[in-house]
Amino acid sequence: MNMISPIRQPEMPAIEVFERMAAAAQRMGDAIGIDGYFRLAYEVHKNGAVDASIHHWYKPDHYAFPKCVTTCADGSYQNGTLANALDELDRYVAEKTAGAAPAYSVAAE
Repeated sequence: MNMISPIRQPEMPAIEVFERMAAAAQRMGDAIGIDGYFRLAYEVHKNGAVDASIHHWYKPDHYAFPKCVTTCADGSYQNGTLANALDELDRYVAEKTAGAAPAYSVAAE
């Protein structure tokens, strides 16, 4: 048993978190052609508080170094709970893909 903090039940199953993050990456790639991924991070503070955050890693072009952008609305790195972080992820993807034409097209025959 962890002596620092009690073992807590997860907010949601890991597979559900993975599926939401994978779907967000797919929407970003389809909408604006940026191939990247999202990374979930937990920050544990001295007082035992835990913050979850999701970051978008991508390369703006083939030769560029990878960039990291937090999905938080206020630009901070602290979303709070995992549910808040996933809500911010949905908001971030909707904001970035709003009005974007698909990055690819299939010619009609």
